[in-house]
Amino acid sequence: MKYLIKIEDTHLVEDETESSELMIIGTVSFYGKDYKIRYKETDEQFKNSYVTLSVENGNKVTMHRSGEYTTVMVMEKHKRHSCIYSTPAGSFTMGIYTIDVVSDVDENGGTLKFVYTLDVNNNMISENTLKVTLKRKD
Repeated sequence: MKYLIKIEDTHLVEDETESSELMIIGTVSFYGKDYKIRYKETDEQFKNSYVTLSVENGNKVTMHRSGEYTTVMVMEKHKRHSCIYSTPAGSFTMGIYTIDVVSDVDENGGTLKFVYTLDVNNNMISENTLKVTLKRKD
């Protein structure tokens, strides 16, 4: 099904906060209580890529960017995972510790929010909050 997807992204780096907001049309597929959100990447450096957010058990989000620069990030509440993050400038290994995941989504829409930190070589880079609001398009 098609949904209007609003993505609010906030990064706290040292003492500075950066925020962005994106509105896009995408799809949501449901598998019982689990679901997948899929939309086309809008960042020019990742053109022709898609992002899929797979949500399991309301506490685990797997973010998969497909295309030329593929990346898979696992964000699971109170756990740390590692990933290889690919960019046009190269790839590097990054750690992800998920502080919280809150999922309140059904076929009509809702909100997915997760808070996580990113680190490289165990040095924290940023604390991030991603809030995804879904509104079904009829």
